[in-house]
Amino acid sequence: NQAYAVAIQTDGKILLAGRNDTLAGLQASYDVAVVRLNVDGSYATSFDSDGTVTTDLGGSGDVAYALKLQPDGKIFVGGTGTAANFSQNFALVRYNSDGSLDPSFGTGGVVLTPTTNGLAEFHSLLLQPDAKIVGAGFARVGTQNDFAIVRYNADGALDTGFGIAGKVTTSIETNSVDTGLAAVLQTDNKIIVVGTSLTTTNSNLALVRYLPNGS
Repeated sequence: NQAYAVAIQTDGKILLAGRNDTLAGLQASYDVAVVRLNVDGSYATSFDSDGTVTTDLGGSGDVAYALKLQPDGKIFVGGTGTAANFSQNFALVRYNSDGSLDPSFGTGGVVLTPTTNGLAEFHSLLLQPDAKIVGAGFARVGTQNDFAIVRYNADGALDTGFGIAGKVTTSIETNSVDTGLAAVLQTDNKIIVVGTSLTTTNSNLALVRYLPNGS
């Protein structure tokens, strides 16, 4: 099992998000995992009765890389969800504060957003003041990975006024493998994404700033 993101609730309890590993025969399988701990590190049993929630998004490679708390205590995690055809989709899941999936978001609390070439991951989540959600990471475009950001309305529907049908991809360099790893929202709602751009000769730090409409 692995944790990739952490957040602290207003009551001091600790949330972790990542993956829960299972083994079916010789095939490893991952589900999204969220854990809530008390201040002393013990499991918070008010969270799904044992402090741990795992969510199968439908495939064998479901992982949460990002975690964000809403002001009302609901919990967002973002990452990747593997479909039955083994393609990796952007994944966004919202839980109620007790660990149950929030049925008012997406389909039963889950939103999977496919890409043309079947490889996509969120590594950072942003909550805008207007309750829209931004996921930042990377997506496969052609044969390379590009920076990617996707914006959703509060109910989980893609925000069609952002980029192209809610999505934006950015190639950093010619024939580079680009991975967005962290993001921050400026006070003017511009979005900064940072990560790495890998070419055949160099691995460079990459930073991109987007306008509020995704350009």
